[in-house]
Formats: sequence, structure tokens, C-alpha cells
Amino acid sequence: MGNGEWGMGNGEWGMGKNKLARSQLPITNYQLPITNYQLPITNAQCPLPHA
Repeated sequence: MGNGEWGMGNGEWGMGKNKLARSQLPITNYQLPITNYQLPITNAQCPLPHA
């Protein structure tokens, strides 16, 4: 659930940047996938402490 909130937060960031600067949107798009890779890593650690 926490990870899901992070993803939603990123969406808000993208929306905010979209209104601020559209040229910066693609830059954030590149950083988004990077976070996507770290998200699954946290998912693997989540079940560990959960168990």
C-alpha cells in the first residue's frame, strides 16, 4: 500500500511539472522508470519484515 502511495505521488509530481514546464516532463519520465525499479526492490523487503 505504501508503494502504491508513492506511485500515486509520482503521478501528482508529473501533473505539477506538466503545468510548470512540459519540457521537464520527459526528464521526469526517465526518472519515473528508475523509481519503478526501486519499487519492486522495496516490495521484496516488505514481505520479509511483514513475515
